[in-house]
This record gives sequence, C-alpha cells and structure tokens, in this order.
Amino acid sequence: MQCPPTFFVLPFSLMAMSCAPAHADADNSFAPVDFSLRFPAALAKFSSYGDVAGFGGASAASRYGSGVNPASSDWMPPPGGLASISPQLSHVRFERGTNMRIATVSGTVSSSVYGTFQPSYARVTNNGSMTGDFLLADGKVAQLQWGKKLDNGLAIGANVNRSEFDTRAGFGGLLMADDDSASNSVRGGVLWAASPQLLAGLVVDVSSGRSRSILLDPACSCPGRFDDASRAATARVGLTYEYAPQSSIYADYLLGRYRNGAMSMVSRTAMLGAEHLVLPGLYLRAGVAHEPRGAWGRSVGIGFMPSKNLSIDFALQRDMFPELRPEFGRATLANLSMSIAL
Repeated sequence: MQCPPTFFVLPFSLMAMSCAPAHADADNSFAPVDFSLRFPAALAKFSSYGDVAGFGGASAASRYGSGVNPASSDWMPPPGGLASISPQLSHVRFERGTNMRIATVSGTVSSSVYGTFQPSYARVTNNGSMTGDFLLADGKVAQLQWGKKLDNGLAIGANVNRSEFDTRAGFGGLLMADDDSASNSVRGGVLWAASPQLLAGLVVDVSSGRSRSILLDPACSCPGRFDDASRAATARVGLTYEYAPQSSIYADYLLGRYRNGAMSMVSRTAMLGAEHLVLPGLYLRAGVAHEPRGAWGRSVGIGFMPSKNLSIDFALQRDMFPELRPEFGRATLANLSMSIAL
C-alpha cells in the first residue's frame, strides 16, 4: 500500500489520573504508572493501515509507504501512476465501556525529482456512553509526509502533524476529566538497503502538547482547572528480511520517553511479524508485540491485490495497548484499508 500512516497522537497531557481506580480482574502491572503517561505510550503503537497493522505496528524498515518510517514513502512509488488515494477505517473496542472509530483519508503524489508527498487527515469519534468506565474522544489529526530515495540503497523522510482533541474520561459513570488539547509532532526517518534482501530503518519522533483540563478531585469531589504541557520522544529501529519474493520477516524495537510536568515514563516494546505471499496478489500476515512488564499482543492480517492499481487490506489486533488495561481491559482493533493508484 502506497500511503502514509496517520500518526494517531492523542493529547500527551490528557489528564493527571494517578488516582483512577484499576480493576481487580485486570493486569495491574501498569497501574502504578500515571494514566497521563501510559495513554500516549499505548497510542504510539497504533496504525490505521491494514497492511502493517497485521505486524503489530508499522515497521520502521518496511518498504511500504504506509510504514511508520517517512523515508519509505518514496521507496516504492504508486504502481500504475504517479498518484494514489487511500481511505482507512479502524474500530477499537475495549472490554469495559469504550469504543473508538478512526476514519482516515490519505493521498500520495510522486515526483522523480522532488520525492513523494503524502498528506493525510483523520477524524476520531466514539460510540460509547458515559456509564461505567469510559474514554470518549472527538478530534482530528492532519499531517504532511515527505520521502526521497537518494539512490538504490538509501532514502530519507520527514513528517509533521498536528492533532486537536476534546476528550472526556470517567470511572464508574463519574466524569473525572474533560480535556481540550492540541499537540504537534515532527518525525524523521532513514531507510537503508544493507543487501537486496535486508532493509534497516530508523525513526525518531519528537512531540509537544498543551492542554486545558477540568479534573475532578476524588478527595473532595470538587472540580479544578489545570493548564498543562507535555513532551515525548520516541526512537524506533527495525529490520526487514525478504526470505522469498514478496515475503518478509519484520523485527522492530520501540523506545519512548514521556514527560508530563514532574512525571515521566520510559516505554519499551519489541515487535516481530511476518508477511507471506500465498498466491499471486494474496498475502497472509501475523505478528506479536512484547512489553517487558509481561504483556503480549497478537495480530493477524490479510492483503489482496486484484490489480496493480488496487489493494485491499484487513487486520485484527488483540491486546496491543496493555498500558490501558487497568482501566479499560484488553483492546480489540479491526482495520480495513484500501489503496487506489490513479
């Protein structure tokens, strides 16, 4: 698929909810960490594209333009033309009280001289209620990505994006936080062919955000208003080995540091996946993601290319966001994405 990932960045300073209750039946290994730090760490692994979501995230060394690495956008120009358009739809369902829908549309325009440009726009909505535990987000994300293949073995890229969200969260039917926030992110990437079969990639992302929140203090059941700032930095390295034509193994390691006021958290996630060409134009995909606190995520996917100008991808993920498990339980993500070359 020849389109960029929409880097789904919800506000890093969503809320200071260290006092939020964690369910006794959930894995509480993440519970001691403040929710406002765990939340962006979870969403850093989100992908709105079915071809890469099947790997448990978008590989930093993927040759597809839908990978997390902006340098990959010019690695494989759109087949059959110089432009493409890609709509995507994702549905994220948590075990307790929260469902999110993310609709994205992306475009790709390629030039042999200037590289490939990929604008994207996403809308995030909820279909949940404010009963029980809930996390309701209404927002938008816009980004512009660029990549340029310098020679047969090296490509560079950059990405800038801005997100704006109105987010409400609560526990036991009680509204704990109402947040209005915006964040900006800058990402750079390098993709290098160590050999015809082996690709190596590096992605570095730096973001900052500001929010205005009305938070409920459980000690006095009284609201208070807070203005907050947050920062985050992530680095992702990856390797891709093509063991057969159009069949590859992926390995990634994601390291992130998230800071919100005086609090900070370091997140580490290792990912491993494979894509296998079963029949001409038909791909099967599977992946796992491991967080050192003991969480394992799983994913499967399928891709179909009925023609060189059209690709259709579907992916399912299970428990890819363990950072949110104490409050909302395990997550299931279903994703459908298409790419149409013009």
